[in-house]
Amino acid sequence: MKERILTKYEQAKRMGEVDEGLIPFLDYVNSLDMYVTTSSCMGRVALLSFSKGKSDAKHHRKWHRTVEFSEVKEGIMSAPEEKKLWLMCESFILHLFAKGFDDAELFMDIARRSGFKRTGILHAHRGFPFIEITGDDRFSLPVYDPDEGVLVGDRYLQYIVLQANKTLTRNYEKINRLWNNLMDEFGHG
Repeated sequence: MKERILTKYEQAKRMGEVDEGLIPFLDYVNSLDMYVTTSSCMGRVALLSFSKGKSDAKHHRKWHRTVEFSEVKEGIMSAPEEKKLWLMCESFILHLFAKGFDDAELFMDIARRSGFKRTGILHAHRGFPFIEITGDDRFSLPVYDPDEGVLVGDRYLQYIVLQANKTLTRNYEKINRLWNNLMDEFGHG
């Protein structure tokens, strides 16, 4: 199973479908015999547009890094006028298979010690526990409505961008702490 998943991972890297800043961390986790990653996101700021709800939601803009006020403002001003627009700051998420339940428990313990409170086994596939690790540093708020127009002034948007960047920075610090704690446990590879 690990070889098949790693083949997909390498293909996704070549196609630019893996967050570039997360690749060294994912390569390290995948180098460990008892784990293989299946999907991840290092955290992002995004403008999500939709009419009805999640069923027709699309990323109008997304950044897997800290952002500038001007690019968020430009994103809001260039959104489709007939769609609602929400600004979202989303946290790190990692899905992986472990070789066994003891390995899963160890990874989740290291993740918790690194600051990730939301860890758990989602299910087991052929005896391999499937784990989710996710941060709780996130928020979302409406910034545009077709009936009301732009809902945030520049001063408030500057504050939101500052908070989003602080949130992402805390998120990245936790990822680095997780990586360091994994290396303390398993070696530097």
